[in-house]
Amino acid sequence: MAYKYSAMDASSHVVSGYVDAGDEVAAEEALGQQGYRVLTLKAYRTAPTLKKLMPSFFRVKVGQIIIMSRQLAALLEAGIDIVAGIEILKEQAPSGSVKSLFDDMAKKLRAGNQLGAVLHQFPSVFPPTYVKMIEVGEQTGNIEGALRQASAYIEKQRDAGKKLSKALMYPSFVGGVAVVVVILLMVLVLPAMSGMFTSLGAELPLPTRMLMATSTFLKANILVLLLIIAAFGGFLYFRLRTLKGKRQLDGILLKVPVLGNIIIYTEIARFAGTVSTLLQSGVTVSASVESGASTCKNKIINEALEKAAKELLQGHGLSGPLSRAKLFPSMLVQMVRVGEETGSLNSTLSVVANAYETEVDERSQAMLAMLEPALTVAISVLVGFIAISVIMPIYSILGSIK
Repeated sequence: MAYKYSAMDASSHVVSGYVDAGDEVAAEEALGQQGYRVLTLKAYRTAPTLKKLMPSFFRVKVGQIIIMSRQLAALLEAGIDIVAGIEILKEQAPSGSVKSLFDDMAKKLRAGNQLGAVLHQFPSVFPPTYVKMIEVGEQTGNIEGALRQASAYIEKQRDAGKKLSKALMYPSFVGGVAVVVVILLMVLVLPAMSGMFTSLGAELPLPTRMLMATSTFLKANILVLLLIIAAFGGFLYFRLRTLKGKRQLDGILLKVPVLGNIIIYTEIARFAGTVSTLLQSGVTVSASVESGASTCKNKIINEALEKAAKELLQGHGLSGPLSRAKLFPSMLVQMVRVGEETGSLNSTLSVVANAYETEVDERSQAMLAMLEPALTVAISVLVGFIAISVIMPIYSILGSIK
């Protein structure tokens, strides 16, 4: 947030300007570090920019970070220093948002900051696990290898997320089109046909009367219904932004048949893969488990793993806390126990991650294989009911004419 200030410098001259900070305290600290004594400080609000209104259009994509990591690793291996490497990448950046990112990174690197510390200042671009791997690479003197390993990690995470999204695309499209078509029929087409049937004095069968009553209700109350839907959607949106609301939804999702297991297995695969990768990079077990827990999106699972990480720091190991959580499959607990006893937790968790990724793929495909025919049958029944409700009175009219 921007703050407008007036302050006294070291020469007792009054100066004014703007400073970006998270809050007033941070703004005063930033000005104090520059040798200013703050006189006035006020929040400065500007009109929202297009970037703030539609951040997704200006966001640096994961694919661009993957390419950047590999290109920067190649430049460093060729003997180019990191600042010059970032400058080269900025020159060939495909978009303004990426150029801006590289420009900010280069400025901070020139100021004497290490790459890991710079990446920490862009949490919306670089995941915590990525940053931690780079920091370990700096400590061990193998930043090129860390960049390649980090890019491989986020690429794997991105591809895992794309699989389910692509699989759900077709059912979502079909379901959405069906809903729109039915609403248009009920609101625009059927009221006109209802007037025709009434003027001809046709005796309407029960399915047609039910459909006409529904159509009449929708047409008469469409604005009210839209307002109710919008209000309910707004309530859900703000409710799910709270910790309690997120926890409630995640708890419900875990209890849904089939879907609940897919969520658990997905989170386990993400957690195990992250911990294994960090251990391979040289991060401590406690820090790796803590970072792995932070990658889990389901709040219930996230809290269970965070609790396990705390117990791990207290010397209770990892398999014990996972077992006491009563949430994770026995296979995970047993594999972790074996890894702890044999000192091969890194490779064991890698095996666990691959096994559960395969399980997620198989179960997701099975769920979608059941969903598609079920969706087809439901749409067919709905369309068939509407067709019969329209055709029956037409036959009744034709019979009365004869």
